[in-house]
Amino acid sequence: MSKPRYRWWGYVRAVIRAYPELSRRLAELRHTPVTARYGPSGGAGGPTSPVERAAIRGLPHTEQREHDAVEAAIEQTRTLPDAAARLRLVDLVFWRQSHTLQGAAREVHLGYRAARERQQAFILLVARELGLTEQTAEKRGHQSQKADVN
Repeated sequence: MSKPRYRWWGYVRAVIRAYPELSRRLAELRHTPVTARYGPSGGAGGPTSPVERAAIRGLPHTEQREHDAVEAAIEQTRTLPDAAARLRLVDLVFWRQSHTLQGAAREVHLGYRAARERQQAFILLVARELGLTEQTAEKRGHQSQKADVN
């Protein structure tokens, strides 16, 4: 039986790839300058405190949501026993884009199939955080099988 194909799969992969750039932009926007802003009215208009300026700046809503979804998936992945290998795999394939999945699998000492499963699990975590799916089709299948057994 083949795995179901999701229309959002490519979108979620693109969201994961964009994460380092979104993180960089968010850090720049939230950077609090230490020099004072001076103008003719004392504060050059708008919020005068550097902290106030940093607090009101942020990414556009959609980009912030995408960034937060990947951030949440990273935090959930960190709770797993093989978190370092999983995150290294994501880093090599999506963020650095320096390896194919097969090359990244060798780098983290996994078989291709195991690496593919871990990559898919991460993509599904991000998708769930974006509200694209509540649970995987695989889990729904297991749950329905368990219900049939009882």
